[in-house]
Amino acid sequence: MIRWFLLIMAAVLGTPWRRWRKSRIAYPAAASLIVPLPDDAHDGGERFLDVAHVVNFRDIGGYRTADGRTVRRGRVYRSGKLDVMNADGRATLGTMGVKLVCDLRSEKESEAAPYVLPADVARHALPVHMESDHREQLRAILFNTAKLRNILSNAYREMIIDDNPSIFATIINYVADADNLPMLIHCTAGKDRTGVATALILSLLGVPEQTIIADYTLSNHHYDDYHAFTVNAIGRFRLLGIEADDLWPLLVAEADTMRAALDHIRTRYGSVESYVRDYAGVPQANIDALRANLLE
Repeated sequence: MIRWFLLIMAAVLGTPWRRWRKSRIAYPAAASLIVPLPDDAHDGGERFLDVAHVVNFRDIGGYRTADGRTVRRGRVYRSGKLDVMNADGRATLGTMGVKLVCDLRSEKESEAAPYVLPADVARHALPVHMESDHREQLRAILFNTAKLRNILSNAYREMIIDDNPSIFATIINYVADADNLPMLIHCTAGKDRTGVATALILSLLGVPEQTIIADYTLSNHHYDDYHAFTVNAIGRFRLLGIEADDLWPLLVAEADTMRAALDHIRTRYGSVESYVRDYAGVPQANIDALRANLLE
């Protein structure tokens, strides 16, 4: 997401950042954005897992569904990029029994940060592009600090959900095949593209929306990691007065961002299941198989 944003900024290098940013905004601590859940919404098990140096590595299981069932643990994991993973991390993946890794990064991201997996783990590249055809539209709002936070919501709706149904169909079809499990879904931060993929799966399983939103906000535990990555990524853009703190709205996981994405799916497609089945083209039999594989 940050790489994509900086590419947009490259298109407006002739206009100093300070011209539109009157002053830096004092944003709240990212941890304050985490939505708490009642004890009966989950099984109380550990959410974050320690896979050496990999950020935001989580088990999506353990959540209760609206009909009283529970999402199975140890079936689907999510995380940030894996190029930082060392031999210990690879050994942990092996212990977890991970068979398939779905990499949602773009080709450029993958080329810039390749990684090695255990020999018996398959990697499937499923690039979700967030750079784009929408740059000119987004360029117009870069000169209003108050609108910066809308960029992420727009990206979720247009660039991720509307433009990539085939990617999400592939992921869901993979989960529907028990031979692919356990599996891992990741992007760069494990927050945006991975967050949408996780939300779709949990919604299909019948996990309440408030739980899905709360799960999404857990990425805020890794704000410091995202901030550090952004400090390194900004580079020459500091000449424009840009600092990582200015990009806070792009680094956090706000409840309203996921809420808006789910509202968009309902408004445009009717429901998550309709989006997945009718727009993305996943057979109903595979949706049923996904539920059979992940619910208990």
